[in-house]
Amino acid sequence: MAPLASADSGDETITVNHVVLVDTPPHPEWEWNYSYQIEVSDLQLDVNYIAVILIKQIGNDEWGGLDWWWDDIEGDGDQYNYTVSLQRGCYFINASLYESDDLNSDVENATVLAGAYLDFVVGTGSCVDGVYSEDDNTEEEEENEESGNNETEETGNNETEDSPDSDNDGISDDDDACPEEDASGHDADADGCIDDSDNDGVKNNVDVCPFDPNDECDATLENQQTEGECVEGDVKNEDCNSCSCEFDSEGDGFWVCTEMDCEAMKEDSPGFGLLLATLSCLVIAFRRRL
Repeated sequence: MAPLASADSGDETITVNHVVLVDTPPHPEWEWNYSYQIEVSDLQLDVNYIAVILIKQIGNDEWGGLDWWWDDIEGDGDQYNYTVSLQRGCYFINASLYESDDLNSDVENATVLAGAYLDFVVGTGSCVDGVYSEDDNTEEEEENEESGNNETEETGNNETEDSPDSDNDGISDDDDACPEEDASGHDADADGCIDDSDNDGVKNNVDVCPFDPNDECDATLENQQTEGECVEGDVKNEDCNSCSCEFDSEGDGFWVCTEMDCEAMKEDSPGFGLLLATLSCLVIAFRRRL
């Protein structure tokens, strides 16, 4: 769907950059994690915006879908990243851009300044006319897993004699660009290599923020701080923080510190107890002199 624009809105645009697989569940009937990214551009400087994002399953009118209001848009190039869990099936994502005042005053009749729409598939199957289906081989493998039987000739690594899979990631060596790298759950393009979705040089399986090249997602901001360098096995406690040594993708050690209960540490600290005892002695001596 092409972006929509009102006569006085300018040339605002909103885009669905991608909807990609984050990880594969142990059993295909469980929920699959997919991440989407929305981006806005060509915004006016004196206008506040809100984007409404909706995900629905195609053909399922009984389910209202999932929606998000992106209400902290700051300017051109802003991106919104989110990971959602969905059952296998055929879905679409729709993103619409509004002026904040217009949407908040009349949700039903607010003017859509720009819009974007994308169909996507959850699972390893395909969608035809909104109907999801697995191929015959996949359905047979699932039935064998459920019954505990496996009639295919295997070597013990989920590989067949005719089509070996050295790294056991579901991509045969003939089609695997990284035949010695297990890319299971991190290979949206099925090339056999672990993806680097944000192109920051850190692969998704070790990237705390796999869809944010600046590593500014929530996971990096919750009770963590890094400082200095260290070597394997180093630990320390200071300033009410418990710190351990971890390594980045280049093998450099750095401290990762987690905030602890400062009050409890003070109560347990011998130095703190000694200070209290000294103060008590001074008070007693002062009273005796009186």
